[in-house]
Amino acid sequence: MKTWIALFVAAGLLFAAGAPAQTEPAQTEPAQTEPAQTEPAQTEPIELSQLYGPDALEFSPELPSVRWMPGGTHYLTGTGEEAERSWNVVEAATGASRALYDADVLAAALTETLSLPEEEAAQAARPAALTMSTGGERLLLNLASDLFSW
Repeated sequence: MKTWIALFVAAGLLFAAGAPAQTEPAQTEPAQTEPAQTEPAQTEPIELSQLYGPDALEFSPELPSVRWMPGGTHYLTGTGEEAERSWNVVEAATGASRALYDADVLAAALTETLSLPEEEAAQAARPAALTMSTGGERLLLNLASDLFSW
């Protein structure tokens, strides 16, 4: 048993004496390099017209007013603005269209019935948005605190 202990001690001494001492790795400074010459960054914003051309960005000021009529075979479309507004019924299958109503006749009826000035009646006869009856056969107007059907 003494021999075994002596062997272990001797082996430990040999190992400790033969092993290289651990040292910390040497600190090396990173190599200093000259920064590459680059172009200056763009300081002005890029406009869409520069990318796509001046004519590519012409947008319509207003989307068309389109609403399906009950039954799904016709739709309403509004064109024009204010005094020139007109509403048409378009047959979806053929594209054939007709006026939903005669705005001049409606304006004359409003002038006669409500004693509205002609200009105000003409504006009321060409609403920017339509209110229709459930079946889509009547135009409803809210004028002078009353509801009118045309």
